[in-house]
Amino acid sequence: MISDNDDLIPMIEGLRAGDAQAAQLFCARFGPALIRVADRRLPGVVRRRVDPEDVVQSACRTFLRRARGGEFTLADSEGLWRLLCAITLTKVHEQTRFQLQKKEMPVRKLNRPRQTPMRVLHASIQWIEIQTRLRRLHLPTNSSNSCNLSIPRNVRLSI
Repeated sequence: MISDNDDLIPMIEGLRAGDAQAAQLFCARFGPALIRVADRRLPGVVRRRVDPEDVVQSACRTFLRRARGGEFTLADSEGLWRLLCAITLTKVHEQTRFQLQKKEMPVRKLNRPRQTPMRVLHASIQWIEIQTRLRRLHLPTNSSNSCNLSIPRNVRLSI
C-alpha cells in the first residue's frame, strides 16, 4: 500500500507519539483503500444499515489506539497493509453479526450528516489532540486509557 518503506517508520513513530500530522497522513494513505475493502465485504442488507466508512473509522481507531500502546511490530508496508485489512475485516464481520442478530428490528433513519473520509479524518485528528491535551493535564485515568469528566450541558469545553 505504501510504496516507500522509508515513510513507514516515521509515520508509525508519530502515531505512537499521538502526532496529529502522522494520523492525518495515515488516514489519507489508507482510508480510501480500506473503505473499498469494507464496501466490497459488507453484505447488501448490512450495507443499508452500516456505512463502510463507519467500519473503517472503527478500524482506524482500533489501530491508532493499539499503535500508541506499542502493540505492533511491523517490518514493512506490506505487513502494515495486511494488519489494517485484518482489523477492517474483523470489524466488517462484527458489524455483520450484530446487524443480522437484530434483523427483525426496523431500520431507523438517523438524522446525522453523512460520514465522509474527510470528516473521519478530522474526527480522528481531534480525538488524538484531545487525548494529548488530557495527558498533559496528568488526570487520573482508568484502565481503558480514558478519564471521566462531568461537564454541565450549558458549558462549552475548549481544550
